[in-house]
Amino acid sequence: MDSCSSHNIIQPQIARHLKLPTTPISPFSMMVGNGNHIQCQGFYPHMDIHLHNTIFTIAFYLLPIEGVDVVLNIEWFRSLGPITTDFVIPSLSFTHQNTPTTLTGDSTNIPTPTFFTQLCHLLHNNSVASLHLLTFQPLSTLSLIHI
Repeated sequence: MDSCSSHNIIQPQIARHLKLPTTPISPFSMMVGNGNHIQCQGFYPHMDIHLHNTIFTIAFYLLPIEGVDVVLNIEWFRSLGPITTDFVIPSLSFTHQNTPTTLTGDSTNIPTPTFFTQLCHLLHNNSVASLHLLTFQPLSTLSLIHI
């Protein structure tokens, strides 16, 4: 979620994986967080997103950004009405379709072990934007990689 972003964005790899049909648009360039401009590759006017058992129908632009799969922007925040946030938990509370809703972030974010073959598969499918730390640690007769 990015309250400073001007557009809702979805990664091309995610769209291909989900086999989403793209709506043609006139090409245009978007400035991203690092100041670079990236060419928008398509548009999805009505995509259902499930967040904590709540369905939101959101318009997304197809943009090859790095680091996240989906960005929800200020327009999405505006559609929620009054919002209460707690950055310690982290959580975001609002009323959606007359139902009080709280989205809670994952504060654990602890790396989990993966097999070397799984990492190779992710790299082969261009699913890894960057790899910052690689630690080899034997857990039994098999060596696992921690990301």
